[in-house]
Amino acid sequence: MGKQGKQKKRTRDAEEEDETLHAASDESDTIDTTSTSTSSSEEEGDDDSEGAFDTIDVDFEFFDPDQSDFHGIKTLLTNYLDGKEYNCSDFVDEVMGSQGSTVIKCGDGENVIGIAAVVDIGTSSLFGVLDFIEGKCPEDMLPALKELKNAKFIVSERLMNSPPQLAPPLMDAILDGREDGTEHYILLGRAYKDNSTPSSKGFKLIFALPEYQFLYDASRIKFEFEVAAGGHYAREKDDLRPMRFVCCIDRTSLNTALGAMKKVIQ
Repeated sequence: MGKQGKQKKRTRDAEEEDETLHAASDESDTIDTTSTSTSSSEEEGDDDSEGAFDTIDVDFEFFDPDQSDFHGIKTLLTNYLDGKEYNCSDFVDEVMGSQGSTVIKCGDGENVIGIAAVVDIGTSSLFGVLDFIEGKCPEDMLPALKELKNAKFIVSERLMNSPPQLAPPLMDAILDGREDGTEHYILLGRAYKDNSTPSSKGFKLIFALPEYQFLYDASRIKFEFEVAAGGHYAREKDDLRPMRFVCCIDRTSLNTALGAMKKVIQ
């Protein structure tokens, strides 16, 4: 069942805008939305000519997940804990069955390129994820993290070069109309540390997905840690070091953050 569609034209300029994040991502974590045309001068051996990116229209659609999406979602979440083993299959089942869970597919294809959901932290399938987060949490923040009441866990993962315009309707799909008394939300996400930032000013985080930054900035409890060596996202390139972050945001601040995001991303 289709939920909502978005369309994004991919051009050479759009690819250049994504270059910073693509430099730190694995090639398998991006959508192949470009094609290269070859001019006649190239065929004749003209070394001064370069391939030009064609403009391609790509439709993105939101769907309720079904069993045919299981393996696609599992592919997105297998390395969710940076190579640490956990019960991924049960976690995927819980994500698929949660209220408002949404998968993103590209064009007429059947491949899942993104998943978003809100999961009850009381479910046993989430215990491994919560243990991972608590193991990375600074000691002075751990009591506040454990004392969160009526909390839910946000899952938001998709391929790196999906258009940012997907973020607002995707967050609406999983969060709008929830009347379950949830007071706090926990998010585990990906970012990159800009090592070119002078140490006296700290470091700058570059977030992998746009909603990550808005939720992180509005959160009261938040921390970052480096991706474990050997993890799927551990590769460093140029001045970008792969990082993970955790943020815990209350419902009021969440609504404010999503409102701010919608003003920026249209």
